[in-house]
Amino acid sequence: MAAETSPAGPTPEGGSAAPAGWYPNPAKPGLRWWDGTTWTADEVAAPGLTCLVCQFTEFDQTQYMLNTQGMTLLGWDAFNRQANCMVCRRCGFIHWFAPAPPAHR
Repeated sequence: MAAETSPAGPTPEGGSAAPAGWYPNPAKPGLRWWDGTTWTADEVAAPGLTCLVCQFTEFDQTQYMLNTQGMTLLGWDAFNRQANCMVCRRCGFIHWFAPAPPAHR
């Protein structure tokens, strides 16, 4: 997959580089995968997302931690990966968009 260095990547509050994940596409409507350093070619069209429960089309975007028992047991929750989520504004159903699994070498 081709990657590009512009436009500038997302920066969360605090100004540090954003972790890998789906973010609003700076070039057009929709979401685009940010690998932690550059934008990749992976895109998801935002129009057309419909709640699976109530068929509503308005969402709030947020991130939630993907907790694992091993990391929690060791007290390393900060190292768990995060998923981007779209929360339906009508019924509150959470649509999860987990990051792509790491490539096997």
